[in-house]
Amino acid sequence: MISEPVRLRTQWSQDQQGILEDISAGGACVRTHARMRPGDTVSLLMSLGVGRRLDTRARVVYALSKNSGYQTRYGLRFVAMPDTDQAQINHYIVEQKYGRQFGVRPLASGAERGEPLRF
Repeated sequence: MISEPVRLRTQWSQDQQGILEDISAGGACVRTHARMRPGDTVSLLMSLGVGRRLDTRARVVYALSKNSGYQTRYGLRFVAMPDTDQAQINHYIVEQKYGRQFGVRPLASGAERGEPLRF
């Protein structure tokens, strides 16, 4: 499981904070206070390691509210992602996989140290 800060922007809202819980070549799972519905399109800004940020669009495919908390988990599918962004995600996934396998975390970016992500 990943636990990294992200920023989301819906059609109806200002920037919202969230937590990236999982990512794959096709999409991501995030947890946030923002209200979204399946079918909504969102802008997603996330850090993919030191000096690498991804700003992309995604479509909400599911929403799962937890009874024990006030944040909702959303499944997002990336929309019209350029090949260069796809390559960055693939590189990040490999870094995370091997880092966990050997008990090492990749070097932290500013966002991973708690500094806010900036647009």
